[in-house]
Amino acid sequence: MVRLHYFKHLALIAGLTFASASSASAGTLQIDLDIGIDTFSILDNGSFDTDLTPNVIVVDVSQFNGFIAGFGYTDLTFKSLSANSNNPGANSGASIKINSDAVAALNAAVQFTLTTFQTGFIIPTGIGNLASSAGGSWTQTDTNDSATFQSAFQNTLFTTKPTSVSPDTGGFTASYNSSSPLLPLGIVTAPFSLWNQTTITISSTADLEAENQFTGTTVLRAVAIPEPSSVIMMLSAVPAVMALRRFRGR
Repeated sequence: MVRLHYFKHLALIAGLTFASASSASAGTLQIDLDIGIDTFSILDNGSFDTDLTPNVIVVDVSQFNGFIAGFGYTDLTFKSLSANSNNPGANSGASIKINSDAVAALNAAVQFTLTTFQTGFIIPTGIGNLASSAGGSWTQTDTNDSATFQSAFQNTLFTTKPTSVSPDTGGFTASYNSSSPLLPLGIVTAPFSLWNQTTITISSTADLEAENQFTGTTVLRAVAIPEPSSVIMMLSAVPAVMALRRFRGR
């Protein structure tokens, strides 16, 4: 079973560093790769991140591929791996996004899970819902390959987890996309965190390397609840309006 890493202490593996405490962004953006029995964590502004922009991770895949190969994982390599969020959020929504382009070595089958989370969102708040969507492409794959995607709010409310199954691409590329029904969240208060997770299985033949390109997006939207003082002011104005109507009716 894939371990969920949201809101729990993570033992950092060698070569990873925390983002500077002086970062302009509150909260943490992180990607976890689960493969075999191991978990590899990539932190925003950590040693594998080539982009110093807050809330953006662009992985140095050459370094990262070499690092996981040192643990015996030579059948999986990444052409690209990145994540971003709009932390601390916006009135139009709070979002996180994961992008990956993964390749299985010749005559190999690999399964891996990418978990992305961002803590520290403060807007929007109110009556909320969660949207979850994914898409990508299969290249030189067969019908044994698949990808799932799921999103979560506070690691307690989860969207459904649709599965995209690879066709036999015959050496070519086929695209795919999936989405989950909107998940009602009830009342969203600050601060809050968002999470998403994809599990991908890809297998190669002796002649062709299989490839999966993937993008997954999680978006929380909310409608503000009127402040109690606003409601009181609105209700207090009702008698005056009624009196004015009676006066005009005379």
